[in-house]
Amino acid sequence: MDEFCDGLKLIFGNGVGLERDGQIIYTSYPRCYCGMVSAAKEPISMTYCHCGKGYWMAMFEHALGKPVKVDLLQSVISGADSCRFAVHIPHDEFEKGF
Repeated sequence: MDEFCDGLKLIFGNGVGLERDGQIIYTSYPRCYCGMVSAAKEPISMTYCHCGKGYWMAMFEHALGKPVKVDLLQSVISGADSCRFAVHIPHDEFEKGF
């Protein structure tokens, strides 16, 4: 799992944070990368943040070949200083060494 996250860090560069705490991988980025949100002239619903949630879910589910749970923890749209998600990795994946 650590190697996978290190690989993601290389791909994304310094703009995306990835931290592991047990079976949870925390991801974060300092701004919203959604073009629709950036183009909005009025405040926009946090519903758009679930796109980012789905992005992380799809990435980890594809890598693991099984479902993961992803929580939206905070969002730039809501006034936070970053977007942050928690990816819950199934226990058996850590047992296998991913």
